[in-house]
Amino acid sequence: MASRDLLWIWDKFFTKEQINTIVDFIEKEYIGLEEPYLQANGKQVSNVKVIPYRKVKSLLTEVVDAALSAANIHFGYQTFNPSLDDNLILNIYTSDNKDNYAWHSDVSMSELYDIKCTLLINASTDEYEGGELKIFNAGEIGVNSLDTMGSVVLLKSYVNHKVEPVTKGIRKSLVMFITGTKFQ
Repeated sequence: MASRDLLWIWDKFFTKEQINTIVDFIEKEYIGLEEPYLQANGKQVSNVKVIPYRKVKSLLTEVVDAALSAANIHFGYQTFNPSLDDNLILNIYTSDNKDNYAWHSDVSMSELYDIKCTLLINASTDEYEGGELKIFNAGEIGVNSLDTMGSVVLLKSYVNHKVEPVTKGIRKSLVMFITGTKFQ
């Protein structure tokens, strides 16, 4: 299976001004920090801010529509429209601690639905080094497209992926989980 079968990419979906607006809004309106014990069983080292979809919907409608379309048409999934109560997370990785996210896949513990896709938006407002997204498909594959501010990747949630340590500056990514009917 080619990596293209595992993810969908939109280069520079958002402008710098749009990213600044989104990040500034989240920085002012987030509802809390994700507790360390919720951060992927100790695999994640970063600051995680949580915001409900209802608060950022107007800023993200176009990308969410594009992601749902790609999930349904290109991946063949049956997805749900996001709930206004779904939480998005803003991951903030700093070079101070070489913040990173070890190998993992995104799964639901629900008996009613599964996470079908992970929507990743490069929300970095400044230059940074390191922090590359990698997926595993018979070996490590770098997803260089996500290194550009405003770029977006839709990843099949079962694909193992990680974020390499940030070595200089601050990397920010906004994450939304696209859910749907249980995998069969």
